[in-house]
Amino acid sequence: MIYENDWPLKYKEAVKFYEKNGHLRVPNTYTQNGINLGRWIQIQRQLYKKNKVTYDRVVLLNKIGMVWNLDRSLKYNLKWALVYKEVLKYYEENGNIEIPIDYFVIINDEEVYLNNWIAVQRTMFLQGKLSLDKKEMLDKVGMVWKIRNRYSWDKMFSLALDYYSLNGNLFIPKNYQVIVNGETVNLGTWVTNQRRNYKAGVLAPLRISKLEEIGMVWEDVKVASNNKRWLIMYKEALRYLEENGNLKVPSDYVVTIDDEVYLLNSWIRQQKSHLLNGALVGKRKELMEGLVNLLDNRRKSM
Repeated sequence: MIYENDWPLKYKEAVKFYEKNGHLRVPNTYTQNGINLGRWIQIQRQLYKKNKVTYDRVVLLNKIGMVWNLDRSLKYNLKWALVYKEVLKYYEENGNIEIPIDYFVIINDEEVYLNNWIAVQRTMFLQGKLSLDKKEMLDKVGMVWKIRNRYSWDKMFSLALDYYSLNGNLFIPKNYQVIVNGETVNLGTWVTNQRRNYKAGVLAPLRISKLEEIGMVWEDVKVASNNKRWLIMYKEALRYLEENGNLKVPSDYVVTIDDEVYLLNSWIRQQKSHLLNGALVGKRKELMEGLVNLLDNRRKSM
């Protein structure tokens, strides 16, 4: 690592440049307060490529918009300017940037959906990754930076219905988002909240019915899958007991579930162990106790 005694002093000058200009694209020959700031920034990039800039200094420079790869940055900024030009044009024609979700423009032979682009800029701003000059440009077209989820339950349900129509289920990841009129709507969080409200007994019966009509599974997806597998294994153990009068299942006896292979012998041993140490509760405990009692009765009748 390279340690410069005057690094904090030069960094303060870089902060001043950023606060004034909104970026850290300093010309190589630029001098400020007797410091060749452009050259210093250039040196930091060179040292970074050689992994000779300490982590804390990288963090500090990132906070003021340091661009480590100029070629990539140049391409990004050029495209950003072209997209912004289209957003500005829309604003001048419509007086707002409430752009329909299917509205797109062609830039460098690529479809760019302006609604989605605006949402990305908003996210970058909230994460502190949008430069000051870009924020100011978006302010001029009426950008709203913080959006509260103001959609009604019925509107959110319609978005869930759209997802169901497209995917055939309501297994929506918790972090799944959709873009509506330039706003990022957390549909995954909403579905998770419906499950939570259902378990708490505070979800209205009509809403329960509507969600179940579009395939709502009230358990977490992983939990539901695990419960399904457990029940299939239990039924297979019960069938084996009824057919053979015992649970002395061969070690190579397998059960196939969703293209996955499971050993019934191992599963039975595991469930008996769980039953003895109190790890089984609720319905699983009840079913396994019934299975063990059935096995005991079979033994007594022999």
